[in-house]
Amino acid sequence: MVLTGPYFLLNKKLETEIENWAFEDTDAFLSMGFNWRQKLFFNARSRLENVVTELQRIHSETGEEPGILGRNGIKAVKEKLEGGPVPWFETMIIHQAYFNSLVAFIIIVLTISYIGH
Repeated sequence: MVLTGPYFLLNKKLETEIENWAFEDTDAFLSMGFNWRQKLFFNARSRLENVVTELQRIHSETGEEPGILGRNGIKAVKEKLEGGPVPWFETMIIHQAYFNSLVAFIIIVLTISYIGH
């Protein structure tokens, strides 16, 4: 809790109190849980709003909270929505370790090309 602060509470609210999720929660969750590449290039706000709306619909129809659905259940919900599954290239850009590897690879290729000419 100390390390993650309000993000922990928002994540808990998303998993166990989806019916109480508010617009302000979406803003706060985006600012703490998503990096700039995700927000700038891949429309994270729209995706999160779509997922929350669908999870709220599921909760109102079945009474199941997202925490009960589990990671695989939420992944299945995301894949059915607009945008579907996250493409591999987007994953490369979003996740810091993959992004660092991609940038390093590009630098190496450019360096080898420059040295070779």
